[in-house]
Amino acid sequence: MRDVLVGDDEHVARATADEDLDGFVTARWSDLESVALVALLDPAAARELTTRALAGVVRRWDEHDGAPTAAAQRAVVTAVAGRRSEAVPSVPRHTVADPGDAVPGALYDALAAEPPLVRLALAADLQWELPAGRVAAVASRAGRTLTADVAAAHDRLTQAHRAAREADGLQPSDERLDPDLYLLLDRLRPEPPPDPAGLVRTGRTPVTRRAVVGAGAGAAAVGAVTWAVAASRDTTTGPAPGPTASPSPALPADDPAWDSVVSWGPRGDLAADLEVQALVARVSSGRTRLLFADDVADRRVAVTLTAQDGFVPGTLEVWHGPSGTDPRALDGPAPVLLPSEGEAPVVAVEVPDAEPPRLLVLAPPTEQGLELSTVVEPLASGDIRRTWTPAALLAGVGLPLLGSPPSFATRLRCAGHDGPVGLTDPYPGIAQSGDPVDTLVTQVALATGVQRTLLHREVVLDTRVELPLLEDGWSDAPTRVRVVLVRTPGGGVVRSVVTEGVVRPDDTELWQPAVVVPAADAREPAVVRVVDPRANTGRFLVVAPDTPAGGVRTAQLLATSPNAYPVSKVTRMREGAAVVDVVNADQAAAFRLRLEDGEGRRVFDDVPSVRPMVWDQPGWTL
Repeated sequence: MRDVLVGDDEHVARATADEDLDGFVTARWSDLESVALVALLDPAAARELTTRALAGVVRRWDEHDGAPTAAAQRAVVTAVAGRRSEAVPSVPRHTVADPGDAVPGALYDALAAEPPLVRLALAADLQWELPAGRVAAVASRAGRTLTADVAAAHDRLTQAHRAAREADGLQPSDERLDPDLYLLLDRLRPEPPPDPAGLVRTGRTPVTRRAVVGAGAGAAAVGAVTWAVAASRDTTTGPAPGPTASPSPALPADDPAWDSVVSWGPRGDLAADLEVQALVARVSSGRTRLLFADDVADRRVAVTLTAQDGFVPGTLEVWHGPSGTDPRALDGPAPVLLPSEGEAPVVAVEVPDAEPPRLLVLAPPTEQGLELSTVVEPLASGDIRRTWTPAALLAGVGLPLLGSPPSFATRLRCAGHDGPVGLTDPYPGIAQSGDPVDTLVTQVALATGVQRTLLHREVVLDTRVELPLLEDGWSDAPTRVRVVLVRTPGGGVVRSVVTEGVVRPDDTELWQPAVVVPAADAREPAVVRVVDPRANTGRFLVVAPDTPAGGVRTAQLLATSPNAYPVSKVTRMREGAAVVDVVNADQAAAFRLRLEDGEGRRVFDDVPSVRPMVWDQPGWTL
């Protein structure tokens, strides 16, 4: 039965006996695996089936009479038809569903309800341009029966398509069914493995290999921060990794692909593990790639990156568990909060649940080191001091040891990056506290590494104003305002303006993040812009904790431009606070604050100072 399936071989030159096998596998992998995944709706099984199908073709290369693609397609069809049981679909619906479009989810539901061979025939028709009759011939099924089954499935898909369009307020459009079905298959299309040819070679000669990256033999310590690689084999109990290829042959160190994280290949000794690849395929939206998978610091970690328009580099997620955990049982994904987005080719994320705390740092292989600072030291002068500790990288990978849980204050310098690291929990311990002042103290403790009991809090202003809250529309509501100082044992002062709804205490927010101020000016006036629902109007909260005898009576904001426009009305201060509105506020580059006492004397007339946030990250000021 020569060339029952023809597929792409009608459109490309016939493969010759001396064709590069690796090139063939790489070129055909995606189209074969995507059809297998639609048929099985099981990423792990689809990857294994594709591997075995291509391994068989390569093993009997000379028998295919110059038509290896058709042979690979036949192998996929035969394998699907020969499965004795139908597995429960394990591709999560949310990976293809679209909140703004009912069609993808509806088509997925209808497709998942069909038998695997029918799903395969539908996908092969779109992806390989193969009619159901030819699929039936290879599957040793009656062509008329399978053709009828596929036609009936197509009718059910049509009905689902019409209903979904109606739910979206659209008219039926049957001519859109095949394009929309093709888009669904594209969403289901898994990210190819890092080294398809290596995976096929390994599938032909099964081997298992595992290495551990973490604290152990070969550890190199520099100061208080250490990086280590243990070259010894893992001796932990638990399931062995599935069939793997060698870790993806890494790109040459000078390859331009290393200039951007979005073009990196995966790293780590588990990057080619079939179950890890299946994990990525299961959650992939088609734009997800594996960056790293390995056992590190007694933890099994997989890091993925999903490209998103408008975000650089995209969304990072971490799967994790104890070393040796079956990838299918890893916890996650734990979303990684990236406080700042940059273009430097560096990924630095905390290793979840590592004891002691560690970071996983990925950089281009030419990078040999990094500098890390985990805490800040606010000074009485209002400045911030840091201690930097160097650590080594091996082929661009490092595992620095931290002295305390990472926070927004953790700052990394590496490969042009100078800024925060990725965090899965930026505020450890804060969720247990409902008191905004207590939350502020927790923030300062995390940023400085100073025990909470050694920090001194002081409320220097406690008053009320009317601020807008959203409840059945915007309306002003009484709001408690406090100016809080937190003093460190070294004389540093951290200040924040804390607001709290009086009617609804849950409406609590740190309107002004914690900033470091000079001890001598800790009670200086402050201006914080707050939310205002009106267009073209800026609303500002003015606080003056330290006032001369008689107090501050009025406040006014004036633009720093020569004509002092825009400018607010003179606003009455009450107990050290006022809400000041400025029309066309966005036209001003900055504002000068003018405060007068009851006698009309100016007690303050200046631009409020810009103070650094206690987290001390580049560009973070207020």
